[in-house]
Amino acid sequence: WVWSSCGQPDDVVEVKSIDVSPDPPVPGKNMTVKARGVVKRTIKEGSIADVNVKIGVIRLLHRQFDICEEARNNKAEVQCPVEPGEYDITQTVELPREIPPAKFNVHVVA
Repeated sequence: WVWSSCGQPDDVVEVKSIDVSPDPPVPGKNMTVKARGVVKRTIKEGSIADVNVKIGVIRLLHRQFDICEEARNNKAEVQCPVEPGEYDITQTVELPREIPPAKFNVHVVA
């Protein structure tokens, strides 16, 4: 598991760290993601994230979703509106069994 930020200085959120456990993730098992970041401006209802998942040049997923709606649906510990400040977030998700053993590239723009 390796991550890098391609963010810009004027982005609303500056991601400081992302940790995944277990590493590597196991298909059909729970994966816990711990992230730390700084919110620079309030994140309000209607904020959108655009997610692309690829294996090499093959796009497996392209999805745009409402950040606040996803936070509500997944009972995330931080809910909208998200005020400026530093946040540590932990979220556990169950991974599908059908995930092939491969190197994935996940690109999120929000």
